[in-house]
Amino acid sequence: MKMPEHQQSQWIADNRISARQQDRAYSSLHNSNAACDWFQIQMDAPAAPILLAPPNGAQNQPLFVTLQWNAAQGAALYDLHISGDPGFFTTVLRDSTIPASVTSRRIGEIFPGTTLYWRVRAKNAAGVAGAWSAGWSFTTQGATHVSSYSAEQEVSLHVVGVSAREMRIHCKLKHSEYVSLRIVNILGQEIIRVLEDELPAGEHVRTVVLHHAEYSPILGVRLQTPSMVRTQLVRMLQ
Repeated sequence: MKMPEHQQSQWIADNRISARQQDRAYSSLHNSNAACDWFQIQMDAPAAPILLAPPNGAQNQPLFVTLQWNAAQGAALYDLHISGDPGFFTTVLRDSTIPASVTSRRIGEIFPGTTLYWRVRAKNAAGVAGAWSAGWSFTTQGATHVSSYSAEQEVSLHVVGVSAREMRIHCKLKHSEYVSLRIVNILGQEIIRVLEDELPAGEHVRTVVLHHAEYSPILGVRLQTPSMVRTQLVRMLQ
């Protein structure tokens, strides 16, 4: 059955499809079969996936976790969204190119004692996205470790979240060292390379201002020298 022309026009406006798609759509209005077929594939959004594992609210999960969901009818791709907050206002990881044949994603290494929230939606062959799944959460095992800051250590690290977008990093070296200092997300992925240089003995302070795309309520500061790696978890001020 052919969709009435006024309904097709309204559907185009409501879904804000591209000018090229609009031209194609409007030119098809006078061909009932072509118009019906094209609008049918555009309008049939895939069903929302159902999350499977880890169970919602699961505790003591390993630092490498495999997220699993069921296959959604009509899916051509899956869009995975992982956040540090239950409202999904921040993004830790976003992968919108998972093929329909794959219904899992392994992530890690996640910081110990971290709670993550995740959801999945499907897109059809025309790129139309279905509804998001329910949002689930899990928490990794172990307590977060805050590095001590003492004169006895060869290298010490102390980080303070000054504001929601700014952190101050204190690094103290007993000897001259080649230092790599990076900001990482809670999956251990590099966000900002602060410095990579030979530093003299003594205390060094760096202030890092985060741009919107780099922001997360939980970040890590990773200090690496030829002989050690130290990471401190930072909860940014809200």
